[in-house]
Amino acid sequence: MAIFGLKNKKTKKETDDKIQLIKESVTKIGIDRSVGLIKRPRITEKATFQAEKNKVYVFEIHADANKKDIMSSIKSLYKVNPLKVRIAKNPAKRKFVKGRIGRKPGVKKAYVHLREQDKIDIV
Repeated sequence: MAIFGLKNKKTKKETDDKIQLIKESVTKIGIDRSVGLIKRPRITEKATFQAEKNKVYVFEIHADANKKDIMSSIKSLYKVNPLKVRIAKNPAKRKFVKGRIGRKPGVKKAYVHLREQDKIDIV
């Protein structure tokens, strides 16, 4: 009977049920989705200069993150209210090193703008 796809339909239904159970358990526990969206602060020369001068902080974020999620996670992690969040994507690039073709991973960044009295201690 597996030839006609009957076995596959049962396994798909079972996996859908498992996914539904996981989603329900996450909502019962109260796990916030936005906590894992910020990977790490991005510390570069440009980012530190912006943080000192303009109160703009740069973070590497998860690929599925959006502006609302980033704002809520910044509020919960650093206890500050961001004015606005801008998101930029750097695509993955091919690199040729020592006769081999490699790949630099892409990154998604969030630029978080704060008020002048607010501050985030990254280091």
